[in-house]
Amino acid sequence: MKMVGMEKLFASAAALLGLGVCVVSVRAQLAPGRALRSMKVAPGLEVTLFAAEPDLVNPTAIDIDAQGRVWVTEAVNYRLFKNPLMRKEGDRIRILEDTDGDGRCDKATTFYQDPALQAPLGIAVLGSRVYVCQSPDLFYLEDTNGDGVADKRTVVLTGFKGVDHDHAIHGVIFGPDGHLYMSNGDQGLDVTDKLGNRIQVGRNAPHMAASVLKTDLEGNKLELLAEGLRNPFEPAIDSFGNVFISDNDDDGNEQCRIVFVMEGGNYGYWPKRKGDRRLDAVHWNENVPGVVPKILKTGFGSPTGMMFYEGNLLPEPFRRALIHADAGPGVIRSYPLHSRGAAFSAEIRTLLSCPADKWFRPVDVAAAPDGSVFVADWYDPGVGGHNLVDFDRGRIYRLAPPGSSYRIPKVDVSNPGGAASALGSPNQAIRFLAFDALRQDKSEEALRILQSLATGTDDVVRARALWLLALKGETGRGAVLDAARDPQAEFRAQAVRILASQGPEMLRQASWLADDSDPHVRREILLRLQHPNFRDNSWASEWILKLAEKFDGQDRFYREALGIAVRGEETRYFREIARRSSVEWDARLAGIALQLHTPEAIEAAVKVLSSSGSPAEERLSALQVMAAGGGTRVVDNLLDQLDMSAPKPFISEVMEVLGRDEGAGWPQAKRDRRLTEFLKQALENVELRPMAERLIRDLRLLDFMPQMVVAATDRKRSQQVRLAAIETLRELQSPAALDPLRRLLQDPDARVASAAAQAIGASGTDEAYQSLSAVLGDLSKPRPLRKDVVRLLGTSRSGALLMLQMAEQGKFPQDLQLDASAVTNASPHESIRLMAQQVLPLPQMRGGTVLPPVRELLRKRGDSSRGKTTFFGTDGPQCSRCHKIAGVGRDVGPDLTRIGTKLAPEALFESILNPSAAVAHEYQVWLIRTKSRGYIDGYIRSEADDGIELVDSNGNATRIPAADVLSRVKSATSLMPTGLSSGMTTQQLVDLVQFLSTLK
Repeated sequence: MKMVGMEKLFASAAALLGLGVCVVSVRAQLAPGRALRSMKVAPGLEVTLFAAEPDLVNPTAIDIDAQGRVWVTEAVNYRLFKNPLMRKEGDRIRILEDTDGDGRCDKATTFYQDPALQAPLGIAVLGSRVYVCQSPDLFYLEDTNGDGVADKRTVVLTGFKGVDHDHAIHGVIFGPDGHLYMSNGDQGLDVTDKLGNRIQVGRNAPHMAASVLKTDLEGNKLELLAEGLRNPFEPAIDSFGNVFISDNDDDGNEQCRIVFVMEGGNYGYWPKRKGDRRLDAVHWNENVPGVVPKILKTGFGSPTGMMFYEGNLLPEPFRRALIHADAGPGVIRSYPLHSRGAAFSAEIRTLLSCPADKWFRPVDVAAAPDGSVFVADWYDPGVGGHNLVDFDRGRIYRLAPPGSSYRIPKVDVSNPGGAASALGSPNQAIRFLAFDALRQDKSEEALRILQSLATGTDDVVRARALWLLALKGETGRGAVLDAARDPQAEFRAQAVRILASQGPEMLRQASWLADDSDPHVRREILLRLQHPNFRDNSWASEWILKLAEKFDGQDRFYREALGIAVRGEETRYFREIARRSSVEWDARLAGIALQLHTPEAIEAAVKVLSSSGSPAEERLSALQVMAAGGGTRVVDNLLDQLDMSAPKPFISEVMEVLGRDEGAGWPQAKRDRRLTEFLKQALENVELRPMAERLIRDLRLLDFMPQMVVAATDRKRSQQVRLAAIETLRELQSPAALDPLRRLLQDPDARVASAAAQAIGASGTDEAYQSLSAVLGDLSKPRPLRKDVVRLLGTSRSGALLMLQMAEQGKFPQDLQLDASAVTNASPHESIRLMAQQVLPLPQMRGGTVLPPVRELLRKRGDSSRGKTTFFGTDGPQCSRCHKIAGVGRDVGPDLTRIGTKLAPEALFESILNPSAAVAHEYQVWLIRTKSRGYIDGYIRSEADDGIELVDSNGNATRIPAADVLSRVKSATSLMPTGLSSGMTTQQLVDLVQFLSTLK
């Protein structure tokens, strides 16, 4: 073979980089009728097909008007930065209607289409206005001439970020109090309402990450309800004013959640912490005081539209419960709620799924006038990563008891009696008409009817009437004060919301509520008292102190509400709470000290820790308070607790605190003699050694390199101890470790030698790669080790170039050429792949076969057990080198433990063959140009003011100080390499997809 100079190879690669890639095409799996027959529905329910393509395509959100028509926002022009423009006329809002009463759409019209309408993510049909969410705007459309087509567009609010992005403004709905509620993803916002109030959420803004908001119908007053979420989709509100929302996790971490929205709450997504993002404490910062925890983890998924169902048509188990669409696993769920402390708990019940059709992607739900529930189906083989495969399909289904025909009740809100009847509708559009009519009706009859509803037997209607009565002067407000004495706590909590919205003096009239026995009521008072117009009143301070006395020492939501109420005045309140306490330390005071962690609270905790007679439980709680406080003095006290004679659980907690976030909270601890001396002793203790090594790694304590080298090289020690020491050397990444690690390449223990090679490769230096490349030609080394080195070199650009250079010079060992060919042709670096095609070319597939089209691959039968072998094997694609399944593998790319619930076989084939088509946001590849090391690429695992942490395709983390960064460029390609099929036979590829499909 004629060798090509490396300079020519680089030139050829640069020229070929301009070539496009072939997009894998797929066909719909099931026609609408077959998909319907494949569905599984909860007992007592029946699913029917209301509409399908071509009447609608790619629905993103739905609402149902008072006439029972389904309004659909479409997204064909979806994420144009990566998908093609499919419809030059723009996306559409469709109206789907059943005119003959057979339960199936027979009339479909376009209400609005415009080139500027692009993948809107929320719709609410409220009277003559149709509110729509599409960043940067919340706007409404009107049909002023009655021809069924919108001819007027009015912007309510603007400044929502995330244009052409999934993490933007979503899910506008009408609340029982007459306001609009919505969410905005973590792209942030900078919105000024019509009264001039400015709200900023995002990086370097007063508020962080994603948010939940509300506004009046005109956008006069925008209010921030909650922050610190990732990408919540649609708020769901019950008639009492309780707000719930789902939140999407970082892909693959099984951390999707349902949260109860407490006004003023922070839900912990930012700042991102270092560590295992499958842990609640890391992913959502849930162990940090000041972060409101979730009420339910739904795990793996892509959660979207949600509603609170208050109708009577569905069976009893699904009434007064959340109903939720999760497009990831393709399910509609119900979440019955139960009071738990000052908040709620929830359970999961599945209403609808379609296991046989992985294209089923429910994205929204809405209640119809008759109480049935409609489901919008995006219908696509995959979801997430801003990807779209199918542009031609979409379905709407209806859930109702078997045999329930779709019948629309007549609505007449022109008189108080008709409006009162409509107020009880499960349908949002009808409720709005009733609310609006009764709000404007000043007659005595309307007032009398509302008073009757407020004292009736239907709790939902009672609650809805109370919101309206609050607008009816003294008589109405009297009814609200009566509700403040209601035997049912949910009415008393609603009364708090209503009275507080009318000002401090109105709430003060219900002073007995500060002594309420129910934590929901007291929580709601605390949340109201956070606002400045309340804080100026001395009675409000006394209420807060009284409510603090009622904290039971356990209820996290109550504790967070207390923290929200005193935010900014923590010191003043803790001093007074402690002064009034009858004990110096108990569970109640410890919880409040943890929440507020003022200097006085930390002082009290130190006193507990200093007392030798303090019970272990009290010492642990005091330690947590200290850890929350931070600061130099706290570090001193923490280090004083490092006592080998202390109970192991206590020592473990101290070490965990010191190592949290790699010791970012107390950098001075790394240099403290007390820590050094303790770790020396702990390394000699069998029980404490693993914790000590973890702390050495977390804090990057390079002074312990000699001890780690001794442990790694001492063949008398157990393999477990030696491997742990090598792992510590790998993470410390000190140049001084290179020589002892090189010597370990000669070790007779194959696992030790392999671990040493991985540790050398992790350093990422030219000297390290040269050391590894020398192993390739040393035929005295075991072949498995040499193959490991090929894989290690192939994961970096520099290492791959070394192998290509050896091959170009004819120096690459013949017995490893196939392995090197596979790894370089599958490199995440496109320039490497192009050079490898010339120097180390692969057959088109293993065995020389040509890759068949996806439609043929789908018809082939796979074997999941063989596919599992392919996934975890060291030959072929080596999937476990980058992905984990059930804890086995590596954390380079997303965890695939439940990938079969999220991706259909079509999408799995596409992810393998064209991985850049759908890249999860958290694994976006960046090319960082540095002063000291040139170009480095990988995904950003964490970022702070002092620098970033970049993870490469081998899972190695590189810390780059902010001062070292010259530039950063987002790559259009995935960290997952293309060309993986070149290391498999056709059957192995089919088997692999079959195996992945079973992971649920």
